[in-house]
Amino acid sequence: MTVLGYDRYCSEIVAQTDLLKSCIESADLTVPVPSGPGWNLGQLLRHVGGAQRWAEATVRTRATQPLPDEHFRGLAAYADEDPAVVGPWLVEGAAQLAGTLRDAGPDTQAWTPVPGGTTKFYARRFAHETVIHRADAVLAVGAEFIAVRGPLTDLLLVIYKRRPARSEGIEIFGDAQLLGFWLERVGFG
Repeated sequence: MTVLGYDRYCSEIVAQTDLLKSCIESADLTVPVPSGPGWNLGQLLRHVGGAQRWAEATVRTRATQPLPDEHFRGLAAYADEDPAVVGPWLVEGAAQLAGTLRDAGPDTQAWTPVPGGTTKFYARRFAHETVIHRADAVLAVGAEFIAVRGPLTDLLLVIYKRRPARSEGIEIFGDAQLLGFWLERVGFG
């Protein structure tokens, strides 16, 4: 299994946030997020941007204990967001996080929820966190997120590399190169 490099994770934080912003530009941010019970789209976006800013502050200050996180957990105040405001705010926070991570380098000590944490944790975690919340947002606006469709058993066989993605019964939508890239680098044993 190939692991993405630190700089690639930093780049993905920015790239995935840009994609997230593009999917909400004309969206109604009051729609509920089906995969985030109790949140609407605006609240989800404030969670993403707030968490990215929290991680940036943790890394920048080389925190030795968790920083307060209620600003991206308590989301009641963000029930009626404007895409023209929250979109640029998201992009700015992602750029700040990626820049701070790059400045710190991959092996800088900072508090993480796992022992012996370094900035590598935040680069990897927030690349993943941003992409999964982009999926939440895409689903909330009624668009399709994934490159692959087929019967569950066939998809499982593709993910476990027991069957090629380009085979009967499997349909690839969107970025087939991204699917190939992901399949090359993820292993499930």
